[in-house]
Amino acid sequence: MKDFDLRIKRHFNDIEIEYGILKGNNNILFIKPGLNGSLYGYNNKYLTIANMINQKYGSTVICSTNPHGNKKFNQLDDAIKFIDEYTKEENLNNYKIYYMGNSNGGMIACKKAYLYPQIDKMLIVNAPLMFNCDLITSGLKKFGQTSVSLIYGSLDPSINNIGLFDYLDNKKVTYYIIDGQDHNFSNDITEFIQLAEKYLYEK
Repeated sequence: MKDFDLRIKRHFNDIEIEYGILKGNNNILFIKPGLNGSLYGYNNKYLTIANMINQKYGSTVICSTNPHGNKKFNQLDDAIKFIDEYTKEENLNNYKIYYMGNSNGGMIACKKAYLYPQIDKMLIVNAPLMFNCDLITSGLKKFGQTSVSLIYGSLDPSINNIGLFDYLDNKKVTYYIIDGQDHNFSNDITEFIQLAEKYLYEK
């Protein structure tokens, strides 16, 4: 399996965020892991996704760390600035972002993605619903691009609150329940790896 072509560290608000890049075309798959998650993920799950999408669709894939830090610091804002700088350097004009966020990485996008028209599609996996529910639902209501797919394992703790999405009044947002999976997709990590292609590229 190929490693990232580039690894770049940036420092903001006393935290360090690292980005890993597999070079490709102007379709950008951006992957944000859960809190304190790495570029690679457990058993290289994010790098595996990156290689699959890069090889099959030619997409540029950018993975980010998700360090614990100042909650007032908007990591999504930094990611968009980073992607904008990178695409200008690589002459990737008219780019679109497909966003995959896991757990806290998904919650970040639910709250703020509507602010960034570059984000065309989103795949949100097991974003916690035990707190920040108002910010999550208000952010999703405002999302105006192509689509948001919300994925929850039937054993995830947030499954009891999933009914919140029934009242969003935004037809671009759809949720799906994956039977037998917990927060970390411990039952079958292969199913997690296939989510990006299924919900961002095939739908």
